[in-house]
Amino acid sequence: MGDLTKDIQAEAGGDLLPPNEELEERKSTKKRSTGVSLRSQLPRPQRSVNRRLNPGYYLQDNLENPPSRETVHEANALYLLMLREQMQELGLEIAQIDPALGRHRPGFWNARNLRALAGQFAQSPQRLWVYEQAQNVDLDSLNFITFQQLLNGLFEEGGVTWERVLVLFYFCTDLSVRAFQEKFINHFLDIYNWTTVFLSGRFSSWVESQGGWGTVLHRSVNYVTGTTLVVVCCLAIAAGFWYLKRR
Repeated sequence: MGDLTKDIQAEAGGDLLPPNEELEERKSTKKRSTGVSLRSQLPRPQRSVNRRLNPGYYLQDNLENPPSRETVHEANALYLLMLREQMQELGLEIAQIDPALGRHRPGFWNARNLRALAGQFAQSPQRLWVYEQAQNVDLDSLNFITFQQLLNGLFEEGGVTWERVLVLFYFCTDLSVRAFQEKFINHFLDIYNWTTVFLSGRFSSWVESQGGWGTVLHRSVNYVTGTTLVVVCCLAIAAGFWYLKRR
């Protein structure tokens, strides 16, 4: 457990777990369940509605060749663009949480190409499927570990593709919007920050290895123009959603 604790703390960019003395005190005052899981061993995170969202602040992995700041910033700016536009369509304003978020803007052509891809995906049956998965997740079951495991599951089989990038973006924004609408502001903040952790690690390294966001999005737009959207309901994704819902 000691090594796992250090790894989790390193990935989360801070002290995710309390001191050993505090853990021992909790054990003596609270009866533990017979089932042992990562979630049961982790305390609920300290939350504050007034905390600021820091896109790209954390790095998910200890990478030998970490991505550049520009690639990480663009990944988070593109995700924030989708989140902001989805919320605006529903009459919600993300600036209610943190006005500084409105200042994060992606490059013009990257934003244009992402919107083109999102428009294709929005007309597909898979878009509804992703939305339904987000509605079925138990928000109280989410923690840093389970969320990262779920997102990693999207890319374990078949690697990173533009279809899966859209699934990732839409699923995370759907979860965030749902938490915001249901007045779970702390969940909203957690989901946003955990998503930026994922985007800032190996995901951005992959984008950079493909030539950067400009190359990835431009190639993807050319690929889908005049074609039918590829089915993205792969077993790895379905299994990941099922796992999270059952936590």
